[in-house]
Amino acid sequence: MDIYREQESGEFLILSIIIAAYNAERTLGRLVKSIADQRLNRCVYELIIVNDGSTDGTAEEIEALQRMYSMVPIKKVTIPNSGVCGARNRGITMAKGQYITFADSDDYYGDGVLQCAMNTFRKFPDVELWKYGNIEHYFEHGTELGNRKNDVPGTIVYTPKASVDIMLDMEKVPLFGYVWNSFYKRHIIEIFNIRFSGAYIMEDFMFSFKYLKHCSSVGTMKGIYYHYMLEMDKESLSKQFESQYYEMYRLKVAHIYQYMKAIDIQDNAMYRKLADLYVRYIYSSLERIQDSEIISRRERLQEVWQDCLYRVLRPYMCLSASLIGILSGLLKYHLSAGALFCVHLISFVKRHCAVLFATFKSR
Repeated sequence: MDIYREQESGEFLILSIIIAAYNAERTLGRLVKSIADQRLNRCVYELIIVNDGSTDGTAEEIEALQRMYSMVPIKKVTIPNSGVCGARNRGITMAKGQYITFADSDDYYGDGVLQCAMNTFRKFPDVELWKYGNIEHYFEHGTELGNRKNDVPGTIVYTPKASVDIMLDMEKVPLFGYVWNSFYKRHIIEIFNIRFSGAYIMEDFMFSFKYLKHCSSVGTMKGIYYHYMLEMDKESLSKQFESQYYEMYRLKVAHIYQYMKAIDIQDNAMYRKLADLYVRYIYSSLERIQDSEIISRRERLQEVWQDCLYRVLRPYMCLSASLIGILSGLLKYHLSAGALFCVHLISFVKRHCAVLFATFKSR
């Protein structure tokens, strides 16, 4: 049976794209246009826009986009404000496609992303999770500071160990934890009841990680890009939880470590990658502590020294030539003064050159 021929006749769908839209009247049009520009047959996909209790003109904008882009099969629903997790979960319940992906209302797709995905699904129907690259656009006070392209190698793996290795490599950027550069098999999401949870500030990562534990293969698509808008001065959810940053991201590393142990990974190189990720989160938690806060950076370091997760990952921390590599060596040997100076130096780079900081971060 040629399932793609039947899909083109409208019997069933290949892809569901879910957008959670909250007060998105200014940016939603650009995203929908980028989807229309992919020139997909409207019979093979659906665009589900969940209006998450917007108080601006988002509802009217969606209706205008339906009229403007009649070739795009837009399905819309309005719900009481539930946050991005609730809106995405509602979209999942509406989805009918074999694959599901997500898009943020202030971002957009690069040329050929969805067509490449369709061709890849056809060629490798057994692969259960697909990831691809992005272009990060850095903005401050409405002005673009620069952009950075993050690509992935085109590869397919079929073992849990290799899948975790891909995850660790991608999180260094980071790329794995996002859901907008991912294509998931809907039946796996439904069978294992995988949903977004507002209990985490890294809800995207936890969704992808829970999914990874239930899929048997992972592939990456090289040379296509999702355009991700990063407002450097925007009050993100992670900023609202800055006082809990270490605890929340420590939990992320602990989940990965426990899973690596559960599937009997004994590769020291992979544990070194995890330790490197942990060091990056330690840096981020220290960088977020302001002079006026109750706990000082030095006190936070003392907490880290006592953490059982630090103790199990400490042997895998390695000194290297990068700023994060230097910080890793300083943390490994409890050199507090040097570690705090290194945090200050990295923070200086972050404040004064966002693109350069992103380059440091991925090394």
